[in-house]
Amino acid sequence: MVERQNTLKKKSILRIDLTKEDIHSKNINLIVDSISQMEANQSLKDRFASIELHTIEEDEPNSNHNMVKMRLYFTELFKSLPYFLFYINPTGDSHLKIIKYLADNIESNSKEEPRLSGEVGYKMIEAIEDHVTKIGFESEHEGLLELYQLISDSIKEEDLQCGFL
Repeated sequence: MVERQNTLKKKSILRIDLTKEDIHSKNINLIVDSISQMEANQSLKDRFASIELHTIEEDEPNSNHNMVKMRLYFTELFKSLPYFLFYINPTGDSHLKIIKYLADNIESNSKEEPRLSGEVGYKMIEAIEDHVTKIGFESEHEGLLELYQLISDSIKEEDLQCGFL
């Protein structure tokens, strides 16, 4: 389900509710098509963090079966649009949830913080940087810098590259 909302700042937010069927069938078209429409129709300042994403996790947060399905879904989305986090609004720690699904240690009962492989984390950062350059978005935007830091902080320690950020 997709619906538009206006926040107090008058920024248009697109709310996407991913259903169990979307997740299980790896139907990324809802997000991909929404991003394509946004890129065609919205001003630059209204694009960043303009999708509020809700997933089935709220219904069954500790289901290992759902965790695996979510991982497969977000891996597919990452392959198609590695910069998609640029568009996701961080409301309700959605960035951390998505990073958890892309992380190497995904088990729901793990006490460790989810960690991205360097390959995934750096590819995501580079894709966002390239996208920002391509669309002419403000590269020093506070929210964007926070997103880069969040991704960088989520990369496994042994995969960190000196001087990357």
